[in-house]
Amino acid sequence: MKLVFKKTGDSLGFESPNRDLLEYFITQCNDTNADVFKSNQSLKQDFAKLFDCINEIDDFLSNKLSINVFTKYREVKLNQIILNSLHEDWVKFQLKHSNISLLLERKNPDLLDKFRWINEGIHEIESVLYDFRNYDHHVWQCSNPYGTNVLDFNQYNISMAFNNLGRASFNKWNVHDNNVEDIDTNDFTLLSGQILIRLSKPYTQAAPVEYINWCNNNGYPVVGKTLGIGNFTNTVDIVSEVFYRNVQNEGSRIFFELST
Repeated sequence: MKLVFKKTGDSLGFESPNRDLLEYFITQCNDTNADVFKSNQSLKQDFAKLFDCINEIDDFLSNKLSINVFTKYREVKLNQIILNSLHEDWVKFQLKHSNISLLLERKNPDLLDKFRWINEGIHEIESVLYDFRNYDHHVWQCSNPYGTNVLDFNQYNISMAFNNLGRASFNKWNVHDNNVEDIDTNDFTLLSGQILIRLSKPYTQAAPVEYINWCNNNGYPVVGKTLGIGNFTNTVDIVSEVFYRNVQNEGSRIFFELST
């Protein structure tokens, strides 16, 4: 299975824990001409600010102190491996030069702000939750014939947002709503046209013990909170570079391609 960027044709492979559901979901999207998912997010400003900070700090360090630790980051194609390396160098540089913050502040407080924003920019970029939707104003949904069997508590690279009317069981527990068996309890009765994508590492986890106890005490089944679409099979440098390249500007579009 592949996630494909419509404009560039760039694609990323992924494996799905719910292939039958995904095939059904894509068929429903195709049948309603809603198979393309658009994001209004953009990394353009964060990228521009990060490179501006890197370049200005490198100019100062290279010209005034003959230190070129950040020179290699001036014109790189960003991916998670590069961000990791940049962050490591940013930290180790301060450990080696403990007075650098005071020096930058005395020279120009704006330099210190830009030096510190290198760290902030790294974390902002790598923590983006990408939001893609196959609708603009009116939520697109279709029925879920698979029930709650497709739900769990894991974190996925690609998941489906909860857009159902009401509260999911886990959400009720989380906000101290003990009125479980009521018509406002809704656990993905409908499948949403909103897809969420994280580039951070996926992981498996069990339900919180407190939630399990709450369900047991109320005589209610333990129902998962996440509908997983899949996890990327490409390496993290490829996945992140493809995303960073395609989400430079607003309006990036994706679609799903099923392997035969």
